[in-house]
Amino acid sequence: MKHLRTKFMSSLAVFALAMAPALAQESAPAKEEVKSVTFKSKGLAVNDKVVVTGKSSMSQTMKVESDGQVLMENKSSTESNIRSTCVVKAAKEGKPTKVSIVFNKIEIEEEDPMAEMQGVESKSAKVQALDGKSFLLNLSAAPIAVTDLKGEEVPESEAKTVRERLVSKSGKFIGFGPDVSKAIPDGAMKIGTKIELTPYLIADILGMTDDDQIGDPKEFISGSMTLTGTRKVLGHECGVFEVKMKLDGSPETEGGPELQIKGSPTGELLVGLENKWVYRADAKGDINFTGEMEQGEMIIELDGSAKIKSNTVSIFSKDKPKAE
Repeated sequence: MKHLRTKFMSSLAVFALAMAPALAQESAPAKEEVKSVTFKSKGLAVNDKVVVTGKSSMSQTMKVESDGQVLMENKSSTESNIRSTCVVKAAKEGKPTKVSIVFNKIEIEEEDPMAEMQGVESKSAKVQALDGKSFLLNLSAAPIAVTDLKGEEVPESEAKTVRERLVSKSGKFIGFGPDVSKAIPDGAMKIGTKIELTPYLIADILGMTDDDQIGDPKEFISGSMTLTGTRKVLGHECGVFEVKMKLDGSPETEGGPELQIKGSPTGELLVGLENKWVYRADAKGDINFTGEMEQGEMIIELDGSAKIKSNTVSIFSKDKPKAE
């Protein structure tokens, strides 16, 4: 009997120990749900440094037909991993006017059988040529001026590629990532608040630059973002925004076919409460396009789709200039 009682008491003790965490959790006060957050504006100042790591992928299929006959089918894909370091060299009223940039790492893998067959130089090769190089950008100039760090001229081909990578559809520098400071008002904001976004800001979130020859974003892009909660990133409390985008329209293209573009990409932004800087931007989705163009007496029809995915992480700090 003593053995049975001892065994029973031992089992009871084990049960009590097993239940202790659950009971403690149940009795502990529930964490108060965040109902609103407060955003503050903070401009960038001289010697502010931003290390931006952007990873993206795109796979695309395209079929070309005429009179019901398939003339060409092509599948292409691009994957990139680019890290750059930007330092504010001059600023006015919280807005950078001069910025230095170092392309620390550029890795691009591209497959495009049609371009290879036609002997067309890929844009990726031009971007990869910037790997390890440094530039100074005068953001006050129109268009943005690109020189070496001493202000001396660089080859126009390099300057053009730098602008194509870092200038948005609205002509602004986007080397720090998308700028949402004007879209988000200062002060308290309730969780669930929805903010309509300009077509140009959505284009920035999607990583579209001045080099993308698919017309003016206002002709086919719309969208919004909704505050869904908070998350801490590298010690910074951030508001989490769910982004919904819509592509629907026929933007004018430069010398290309008239395209009908449709898609509903989604994304997420992590925006600092203390400064409204974007610490992380994600986007993904499927985009379909159709179109036609005349080639002599032939009507060429295009039918294609693209799957996109991008992730950009920005780390902000202060640069420590080297003593001369």
